[in-house]
Amino acid sequence: MSKEPTLGQRIKAYRLEREWSQVEMAKHLGVSRFLVIQIEGEKANLMDLTRAKIERRLGIRTAAVA
Repeated sequence: MSKEPTLGQRIKAYRLEREWSQVEMAKHLGVSRFLVIQIEGEKANLMDLTRAKIERRLGIRTAAVA
């Protein structure tokens, strides 16, 4: 049984596929580099507004579907 990748793993994979730095990803999302680091490290507690921004700009679902 394979485990679904975490949000941080999906964001990092998206960034690396495009060969973007964390700074470039942050600019694309309209957030700080620090937040990108926190998300990729699974240490961020994202507000709904930030989750919506990520979903809209990257097309990545941020919440697990039950």
